[in-house]
Amino acid sequence: MIVKRNDDAVEHLMIAQITDPASQYRGSIPDIYELHNPGAATSILETGVASFIHPASRFHQNSELVGRLRLAAGFLERSQSPEGFIYLLTTNYDSPPDTGFASHTVANGAAIARRYGYDDIVRIVQPFLQKAGAGLAVGGIHTPNHRWVVSSALSQINELFPDLRYLHRIDQWLAEGIDIDSDGQYTERSSLVYNTIVDRSFVVLANKLDRPELLDPVRRNLHSMLYLMHADGELV
Repeated sequence: MIVKRNDDAVEHLMIAQITDPASQYRGSIPDIYELHNPGAATSILETGVASFIHPASRFHQNSELVGRLRLAAGFLERSQSPEGFIYLLTTNYDSPPDTGFASHTVANGAAIARRYGYDDIVRIVQPFLQKAGAGLAVGGIHTPNHRWVVSSALSQINELFPDLRYLHRIDQWLAEGIDIDSDGQYTERSSLVYNTIVDRSFVVLANKLDRPELLDPVRRNLHSMLYLMHADGELV
């Protein structure tokens, strides 16, 4: 069932992906407003890789799918600014945080591919990730949670393509201190969105950097969330 659901998602993405060689958006996946946000193209680079490597998938070692991965990676590369960043067309331009979010997904796909010996897939996304990493190693943020989004993205890129600049930038952000209060809530106090983003970021950082102490704020936040859940499942 899980493989089928992933395959169905891949099929949907392949149908939606722009393949016209004459289109400037070749490789992208437009949203419901027909905007070609670079971040949307990352989904096939994670979901597609999972299907490509799974023996039970109908896309297992599918050459057309590899071509689609190349198209998506090419669109991402063309969308990068000279600094290595992508845009969120509705609001954030030349944006390190949005580049961080996109890099999470791309690096997930690359890590899966490497784990199962498909280094040719890793090489497809290497130019995007390394250029993004160079930018994230010096770029800024918009909101508090973005520090941890960028840091966890850098840890993922570093696992694939080690670079001391990435680790140095992570340490700079961590040196600011983790913004969690005595109640176990982060600065942005968002049960449905930012708590999840920050907790996930610290889980990734703890794993990739072998720093189990970074799981402490995650545990404290999850514990505090228990007091924000009603018996019927409603979340404050």
